[in-house]
Amino acid sequence: ATAAAATYHSLKRCNHEKNKQQRRKRHVIQQLFPTMIIQFSIIMAVTKTTLASSSSWGNVMHSSCTYHNIKTSSRSSLSSSLFAFASYSKRQLTQQRRHSWAMTSGCSESMHNHHPSSSSSTPASETAQLKKDKYDRSEHIGSSNSMMGRRKATSTFALASLIATSTLSPSSASAMPTTTTTDTTQKQEVSTNNNPLQIITDPNTYSSLVYIPPPSNNRSSKEPLPVIFYLHGAGQNKLPITNLANPTGEHGGLLPSLIASKSNEVPSSLLENFIVVCPYAQDKRSFYEEPRSKLLSFMEWFMTDGIKQAQQTRDEENKSSSSSTPPIEINRNKLFLFGFSDGATVSIELLTTRKFAGGIIAAYGYSGGVLPARALERLQRIPLWVFHCKEDVIFDVKFSDLLVQSLRKVNGENGEELIRYTRYDRDQEGFTGRVKGHSVGITASKKKEVYDWLLSL
Repeated sequence: ATAAAATYHSLKRCNHEKNKQQRRKRHVIQQLFPTMIIQFSIIMAVTKTTLASSSSWGNVMHSSCTYHNIKTSSRSSLSSSLFAFASYSKRQLTQQRRHSWAMTSGCSESMHNHHPSSSSSTPASETAQLKKDKYDRSEHIGSSNSMMGRRKATSTFALASLIATSTLSPSSASAMPTTTTTDTTQKQEVSTNNNPLQIITDPNTYSSLVYIPPPSNNRSSKEPLPVIFYLHGAGQNKLPITNLANPTGEHGGLLPSLIASKSNEVPSSLLENFIVVCPYAQDKRSFYEEPRSKLLSFMEWFMTDGIKQAQQTRDEENKSSSSSTPPIEINRNKLFLFGFSDGATVSIELLTTRKFAGGIIAAYGYSGGVLPARALERLQRIPLWVFHCKEDVIFDVKFSDLLVQSLRKVNGENGEELIRYTRYDRDQEGFTGRVKGHSVGITASKKKEVYDWLLSL
């Protein structure tokens, strides 16, 4: 009977260990599944880009652009992509799983060792309860880590997707395969009351509100204009694009609605000097759910076809007037990103492509800790002005604190000059409740110094 009991308990322990190992493997596989999808997506995206490029280069390539230059640019862009970020996140997830299991085992053993009745004579019911507690804790930790890691995995996937479009450069923007035609493009005003915003649409990517400054005595009519690409934060985004310009809508008070309001709060340095482009993530919570390649494609499209649409619309509006409007020229060396909330997080990712001269980052929300070394390296020497509020109940101010600290460190002696940080102790717009402190996008939009600073870069 003693031998039989010993055999029974030995088999029971073996089965328990086997089940524990299976749970551990299943848990790790579940957490690394997004990374496997990323790797597969990278292969497919790069292959698709290569095939599309090889079949369309000859038809759309500028005469001044040679195959050697394109090949060199592609290789350089791919090598500077954020594949390192995906690899880093994979290691982080693996280490996190190991740490969680180690902590779980340690806590369980510690509880057992310090349990008042833990001894060789521990009742079977208490032993079973300890095992149940250990399993429950491991499941809870795994679930919590899964929830915390979901946003990091989404960011990893998004960053890795930049590889597919990193071959696109301003010089080869027209080499993108596109079906855009002026006949299928929507051209209309946001409203009929002389609204300064226009709607343009790329059928392949996004619709966008566009502001083009009128001719000014302060600048030459032939002077190329800088461009601000504004990326909004999360919302329902079920309404038409005019929702962006609605001062009482879900994006009210931010840059598009501020321009549309034509109030005295709109800085003159913005209205007189910048083209403002505001794409709309319709039917999506935010741009965070979209491939970054789609945003980059839209921006490249705007530099070629989109600006022509805006020019044509403006000319049609001015037919009744005797004054002629000069052509719109874009200063490709002064492309800026202005991101709020989820748009701020996406802006940091897009800035790693080094296609932009600087950025305004309001209420940054990346919760994955310090950016990997490769990303920080790609962000070196890019001027940023970061805004956040200590009272922000949606994205903790520590996310911006960590971003600013790491970027200033990587920029060395010029860190504080390159990376500006405005950290408010109180909500400047008086927001309360579920959005308390999450209003720095409005505050930054109205700040004249922001646009003066961008012009100085």
